[in-house]
Amino acid sequence: MSEGGDFDHGVAGFDVGGRGLRGGVASPAYPTEDGPAVIQIFGTTKCKATRAAQRFFAERGIKVQSVDLREKGLSKGELASVARAVGGMRALYDAESPRVKERGLQYSAPTEARLAELLLEDPLLLRTPIVRSGTRAAVGAAEPAWKALADAEKAR
Repeated sequence: MSEGGDFDHGVAGFDVGGRGLRGGVASPAYPTEDGPAVIQIFGTTKCKATRAAQRFFAERGIKVQSVDLREKGLSKGELASVARAVGGMRALYDAESPRVKERGLQYSAPTEARLAELLLEDPLLLRTPIVRSGTRAAVGAAEPAWKALADAEKAR
């Protein structure tokens, strides 16, 4: 995540339905146990990818709950749930962000547990956007994953 919104949010691919996914990390699409899921988008107003995610769902007429990470981070439970969905804390950590350099973390190699602590104490270290619906989630500019979440939401 870039405070100026200029950071490229691309990450290694994740296979969804036999097609490679570029630009983000996604969890498999499976139904939630707790009924209708609300799509949440965690990011900042200055982040281009977060604005793109908001626009993506708005264009499809899907209501979302936007959470500005400058005001409110993920709870411990939310962070753990999203990390499970996308393959761990490392997938959520934006190691290339200016915030990492500001905090002097660019040369550290934190463990998963330490990453969890860092992400809870400073949500601006998260890669954005985080798009979440129940137990499913996508991180970064992951339009194919957003489409899967949108399709699942419309099918409800």
